[in-house]
Amino acid sequence: MSRSGDRRELLRGPTCYGVVFTVSTLLFWRDLIGVMALITLCMGDASAEIIGTRFGGTLRIPWNKRKSVAGTMAFFVSSVAAGAALVMSLGVHGWWPAQEPLQLLARLSVIAMSAALAESLDWGEWDNLAVAAAAMSAGRLTERVLPGL
Repeated sequence: MSRSGDRRELLRGPTCYGVVFTVSTLLFWRDLIGVMALITLCMGDASAEIIGTRFGGTLRIPWNKRKSVAGTMAFFVSSVAAGAALVMSLGVHGWWPAQEPLQLLARLSVIAMSAALAESLDWGEWDNLAVAAAAMSAGRLTERVLPGL
């Protein structure tokens, strides 16, 4: 699970990933906040890496030249799509409360955009914590602004 092969890297990035999974599960079980914290890490972060590396080209984020616009857009789109697909599929089976589609899309978009912005900053090996914290904070904020989701 180390990108560089350096054993010390395992003490930070992937460990933070595990901490986010544990905290999300313990504190936000069956809550959109926890679901989106995990979705942004699993789908958003992975999509940003794949699309950004493959199609990133020279169009870069102005405040972080290591990040591409394509990767950031992939992060956002994949997070919203995966979050919507998961919540809607769970709702169809009765495992999640019914969602008003436009309100759900608005909430998912705010959460995904906040997490994508956090990912675009230079957090080094702590980016998994920053992305999850941004998703959780935006989730809590949208919970107050768009209740019922």
